[in-house]
Amino acid sequence: MGSVEEKMKPVMLKAVQLVVGFEKGSPLNQVPLNFSLPQKGLVALTGTNGSGKTTLLRSLLGEKTLLSGNWFWDGISIPVQKWSAGNLSKHIAYLPQEPLYESTQTVQDHWRLASKVRSFRFDLQNLASELGLSLNQRLGEMSSGQRQRAFLGRVLLQPCQLMILDEPTNHLDTELKQDIWRTLKQLSQGQLIWLATHDTENVTSYCDEMISLSSTI
Repeated sequence: MGSVEEKMKPVMLKAVQLVVGFEKGSPLNQVPLNFSLPQKGLVALTGTNGSGKTTLLRSLLGEKTLLSGNWFWDGISIPVQKWSAGNLSKHIAYLPQEPLYESTQTVQDHWRLASKVRSFRFDLQNLASELGLSLNQRLGEMSSGQRQRAFLGRVLLQPCQLMILDEPTNHLDTELKQDIWRTLKQLSQGQLIWLATHDTENVTSYCDEMISLSSTI
């Protein structure tokens, strides 16, 4: 593991002796991981390709990438990986690198179905305008950059305590990347946002903390 800064307290999430990967003894899990995340703020997860960023994020979401160790949430004694899917979704919103989607869905349909909540924290039309999208656009007819904005919009709509984003500015041009970073910074004043990214320049400008993974964690 590279550097871990833990200046913001109190803690929302703690990683204890995590060993992650798909088999023990791989380059990703030579040293168990121990770190904590604050209750709010914008925290970056950085590292080269193959350093285990996505693997680490997925270990928190109930996927079988956590070989040993535990994630603990805000003093709750039951490890996060033992939570039900329903309980997990109440606390965490997640944007993977390559989300699955139905090509015939409109942006509005995608947002409403994926959010699974009636109370959104943004007006749909206003959010679509901010992201340069139309609610009636079909996902299958979009460019990769437009789809990425639609996927990000879905996660922004979901009320949660922790937003996990895996390379959220992929496929976006420079101007829109800045808009997204500013939006995330604003949201992070009231919640925790943890994002994996290669965008080190904006990490320096916007993030409160950084967790850096080497290729031999």
